Amino acid sequence: MEEIRDFSKTKSTFPVPNLLHIQKTSYKDFLERGIGKILSKIFPVDTKNIKVEYVNYSVDNPVRPIEDCLRVGATYEARVNARFRMIFKNTGEIKEQDVYIADVPLMLPDSSFLINGRKRVVVQQLIRSPGIFFQTSKDSETGVTNYLVTIIPDRGNWMEIEVGRDNVMYIRLKKKMRKIPMTAVLKAVGFSGNDEILSTFVRPMTIEILTTSPFSYEIALGKELVENISTSDGKIIAKAGSVFTGEILAKLLKHDIEKTFVKVKGIDFWVEQTLKKDRTNNPNEARIEIYKLFHPRERVTIEAAEELVNGLLNDPQKNEYFPVSRYKINKKFEKSSTSKILTKEDYIDIVSYLLGIREGITKEDDIDSLSNRRIRTIGELVAEEFERGAAKVHRNAKDRISITKPEEIKLTEIISAKTISGQLRQFFGASQLSQFMEETNPLSSITHKRRLSSLGAGGLHRKRAGIEVRDVHYSHYSRICPIETPEGQNIGLINSLTTYAGINKYGFITALYRKVNKGVVTNKIVELTADEEEKYIIAQANTPVDEKRRIISDFVIARERSESGEILPRAVPREKVQLMDIVP
Repeated sequence: MEEIRDFSKTKSTFPVPNLLHIQKTSYKDFLERGIGKILSKIFPVDTKNIKVEYVNYSVDNPVRPIEDCLRVGATYEARVNARFRMIFKNTGEIKEQDVYIADVPLMLPDSSFLINGRKRVVVQQLIRSPGIFFQTSKDSETGVTNYLVTIIPDRGNWMEIEVGRDNVMYIRLKKKMRKIPMTAVLKAVGFSGNDEILSTFVRPMTIEILTTSPFSYEIALGKELVENISTSDGKIIAKAGSVFTGEILAKLLKHDIEKTFVKVKGIDFWVEQTLKKDRTNNPNEARIEIYKLFHPRERVTIEAAEELVNGLLNDPQKNEYFPVSRYKINKKFEKSSTSKILTKEDYIDIVSYLLGIREGITKEDDIDSLSNRRIRTIGELVAEEFERGAAKVHRNAKDRISITKPEEIKLTEIISAKTISGQLRQFFGASQLSQFMEETNPLSSITHKRRLSSLGAGGLHRKRAGIEVRDVHYSHYSRICPIETPEGQNIGLINSLTTYAGINKYGFITALYRKVNKGVVTNKIVELTADEEEKYIIAQANTPVDEKRRIISDFVIARERSESGEILPRAVPREKVQLMDIVP
């Protein structure tokens, strides 16, 4: 065995992991468990006379050995057989049969695939994470702050909530669709009417009063003052606990105060202004209003409106907020819900958090942070294609059962293997993420397999991607290499994982750190995502330590979250250091 020489100045005390572990485990999980989960979700096929249920599946040995595939230009793949149970409802008869449903390409020992005799690599995709994201932007002309909430499910339609200069919360139930007042959707998801909405959002708030603008001071009238209103020399105009009235406004004018901020308590003025724009008064009217958005020229009934709204907001088959969305939502709102849809409580949390951003209580999200971007692994990408093919099989089986006599139905005839196999063949042969493997040398091959792409279906487009998404972000530290990216149009959109980076079960990139206890570096290793890391003070790996692993210097350079929210290097006492990098 050849001797391995390490020429680095700072020696690593942590072994280098298997560089292709993520790729291999994700695809192994797809073959061993993923296919079963997909078939359980898609089936049964339920018709008037017959029901077809999924029982289990198995993956056979490879159709051909690797050497034969290379010689004849074939795909290295295996057959997938599934057992289905056919129940005849009229007679009660039950038949079970194994059916060949697909040919699935197998991963080679080097984590590549052999497709038509050529080695191909499926590049993992870095995309925006599902979840709820809050952003603000300032209008350059008017100086008004605009607010935007983007709601991204694991599967389904994106929704957007926006607030502009008119202080009205609007929601788009689909991207680029006409917007409606947010309160109409609140009624559709469980609020009984306007009174319940008004009582839910009673809170302290800060209102900017312009004595020359009725629009600004009218929203404060009738609300209880939380703090005193004073002149610049400290003279109190109105005391806390009193109600803001026209008399107080007159006193402001008398003292030549044109602009001031008052803190009051009452029904939030955004909610009040939104209800003024909302033409609905109860859940049924709200559902009808939503139905008219989708079918403006059709005659509307309460039953049809209820069916549409339930499908749009309450059906996890169409809009599923699980598992990644629910993980992110629970983390943001400090909840422990397991619901696959957005509940009434979730909508209350969304509106409350948005109002908190306006008040400066909560903070907006950084969409370029790796805490808000996740990786779709090879197993997940192939599973998505398999699910699309299985959904087509489900539709075709239902159609064939409906036009065939019950006594003539055979499972092998209603379930075709060509559908899923064709979907997978198209992905491996034509997808932007399936590429011919770089075979210049073994290092270039490994690098290619560890690459991350922000392009492809569901990702960004190189012509529309801005500078912010391409730029190096502080959350990339220990996770994504800041240097290895191509020049030209793809700069910043194609990246590589760092040596010690990992991926958790939700697809977020993790980094390894050593625990530091009262200035002493321990051997305990922790694995943290980008948002978890922000809570700690982290020293560099090359920080000098003595033979007892105690940090030598009284002050060390460490990364710490600043008041602005950025992670910045600064000198901190060694006792305050909580973690240390694995490698420099």
